[in-house]
Amino acid sequence: MSRHLSVPLVVMALAGCSLLASAPEGHRVAPPEFAHEEIGDAGWAHTQAESFMAWVRLMGTDEQRRVVEGSIVAIAGEWSGSSGLALILTDHSDSGAARTVSEAFGQWESNADEDVPVAVYGASQELLYSHHVEGGDQ
Repeated sequence: MSRHLSVPLVVMALAGCSLLASAPEGHRVAPPEFAHEEIGDAGWAHTQAESFMAWVRLMGTDEQRRVVEGSIVAIAGEWSGSSGLALILTDHSDSGAARTVSEAFGQWESNADEDVPVAVYGASQELLYSHHVEGGDQ
């Protein structure tokens, strides 16, 4: 094989492996800190948080109620569809509580029928837990 032919083949092979391609489409990667720029409407983010906490109060498990009640500061992002991501800001500081928040969020309202990508942030706005929750996942 000539040297000139092998270079395009290597480039095509690398592009197929996504080494030269742009970032893959689909699931978003959770930023390491809470993305305030995702909150276009602070009132909506607060309303979402209040609605989620009210749902957990009525429908959640005892553990979910203990972890979620009064601890959700804001819910932002667009989590419907394969390229979305829910960003949940809490007052927690450990990943165990964040995981419980994520599991409850996966059961909330229409999320129970979808796969929901979730990133849960703590009191210092650091990423505590990130997961692609299947609807109704526990």
